[in-house]
Amino acid sequence: MSSREEMDNAITALHGQSLEGRVIRVSVVGVPGVTVSKAAPGVESPPPRHVVGPSFRLHVNNLSLNMDDSRLAQMFSQHSKVAYAKVIRDIHSERSKGFSFVEMASQEDMDNAITALHGQSLEGRVIRVSAAEEQSPS
Repeated sequence: MSSREEMDNAITALHGQSLEGRVIRVSVVGVPGVTVSKAAPGVESPPPRHVVGPSFRLHVNNLSLNMDDSRLAQMFSQHSKVAYAKVIRDIHSERSKGFSFVEMASQEDMDNAITALHGQSLEGRVIRVSAAEEQSPS
């Protein structure tokens, strides 16, 4: 790509599309500090978006295998402003792996969500909510 605008247009056009029966994921690679995310339905942030700077991302563990992105976003939005919510799924079976990432709008929203939801019972499981560790560039 010759410009950031072309890159953004390609990501918007291709991310989440089906190719030969498989959903493709398009993201930015090799640019430190840039993450691409796609908002869950019902979340105000327009997908995809680029986040540069501090991340207010939570790791949510021990989720029900029936949890989906929109229910996850709805649950967290009751306590704070959600920017992004994604249940991690097996690439082949598309079943939940039992954990997710939720990105909050601010540090205060992140702290409020941890306080309100860590240790709560959800669909018969006690969920664990903590600040996600940033991955270092490889």
